[in-house]
Amino acid sequence: MSRQMRVFLAMLFVLAIATSALAAGQPDDTGEANLIYDPISGNVKLTCPRLLYHPLAMFNLATMYDDGKGVPKDAGQAASWYRKAAELGDADAMYSLGSMYDAGEGVPQDDNEAANWYHKAAELGNANAMYDLGLNYASGRGVVRDGAASYTWLSLAAAFGHEEAQEHRDAVGEQLTIEERLTAEQCAKESFEKAQGSP
Repeated sequence: MSRQMRVFLAMLFVLAIATSALAAGQPDDTGEANLIYDPISGNVKLTCPRLLYHPLAMFNLATMYDDGKGVPKDAGQAASWYRKAAELGDADAMYSLGSMYDAGEGVPQDDNEAANWYHKAAELGNANAMYDLGLNYASGRGVVRDGAASYTWLSLAAAFGHEEAQEHRDAVGEQLTIEERLTAEQCAKESFEKAQGSP
């Protein structure tokens, strides 16, 4: 990657981070972000103390490492930054970290940890996490197998716009009794209304 491209990508990254941090009312300590270009290594360094500890900045950096965009692809670094953002409450980072545990990328493969992070992200409204958690409950992967819980999470994922969730929910629903399905539907409805702010 050329020096000009690295500088351009770093500037875009700083702009995205600064915009999100300022919108959240959390500017860095100095009020400005700085880029330092090292001509020997060809790397661009970002220096802005508080922005580096903003969950969205951490998530963006993790994604860059995960995809190898602007930095060398490094699953271990991606997992580390996803974890930092997840621990600060970022639902997308929680989901991504769960996916890394699911696949064993950058961290040891661990179904229990994957389900744990999916659950945390799902509780915060991440539709992909709801979907994967629903599949985990259907198969018993990382959690105790529970068809009703699977049906509930897949229903919520569908309600939050996940395209594949309804098909899987219907397949799980065929294995439930009418009472189990009605209870799961009611639970999903109440959870959805709560997430939408309904009384």
